[in-house]
Amino acid sequence: MNNVIDENIDLNSENFIVYNVTVNNYDLKFVKSLITNRWWVSLENTNLVQIEKSYIPCVEDDYLLSKNSIISDRILSRIKNKIS
Repeated sequence: MNNVIDENIDLNSENFIVYNVTVNNYDLKFVKSLITNRWWVSLENTNLVQIEKSYIPCVEDDYLLSKNSIISDRILSRIKNKIS
């Protein structure tokens, strides 16, 4: 039995919570699924067209770090992979 749930992020759905955080003048939008507890993040004010409005998978700890003005290595690494 396959328990994989395919999710499409819909910010207008009540199944998602959005958290906005600013770190070093970067606006990060974290999205949490209330169904699966999965997390994603997007950079909202970047000039990098390749990642603009693109959601990167992350974890709750990434969000918690950002609340303390720290962009996690996980997010930085995934951003670099997106623009390479």
